[in-house]
Amino acid sequence: MDHRLVVIKLNLRVPRPCRSERSKQIRLNLERLQDTNTRAKYAETLSTALQPLDLKSGEMNTVWESLSSHVLDTAKSTLGLRVRKHEDWFYDNDGVLTDAIDKHRRLLKQHSRTHQSGSVKELRHSDLELRKLARQAKDKWWQEKARQMQWLADTNQLGEFYAEV
Repeated sequence: MDHRLVVIKLNLRVPRPCRSERSKQIRLNLERLQDTNTRAKYAETLSTALQPLDLKSGEMNTVWESLSSHVLDTAKSTLGLRVRKHEDWFYDNDGVLTDAIDKHRRLLKQHSRTHQSGSVKELRHSDLELRKLARQAKDKWWQEKARQMQWLADTNQLGEFYAEV
């Protein structure tokens, strides 16, 4: 009699996910201000947007709200929002990996049609080769990225360093 029935009373409660109360901060593409044409266009658009505003009369909070909304809307339309670039290791090694993926897919189709034992060995070999190539490409990409970031840190190019992160 080494088997005993276990009875348990359990009360599970799943907590709500934590979500921030704050709205997401708007990030403008300020790098576009380095271009003189864009800077002139922004200044012109901002001056035309602020002309109808009467900043001297009214309550300070309402004046500030209208001023800030006009400046922000003008900046959004002229400069645009900053887009975060997500680098991917796959696209740098696209040629090598695409050939291996195509070969593997071809072998998969062939195996699904024939179901031969020889095709299983080929398929396994192709799978191992594809994984090996992907692992090598990813490792190489990360090592190059780390080398580049270390060089930026060593040469005190902190702006570019934090842009890489």
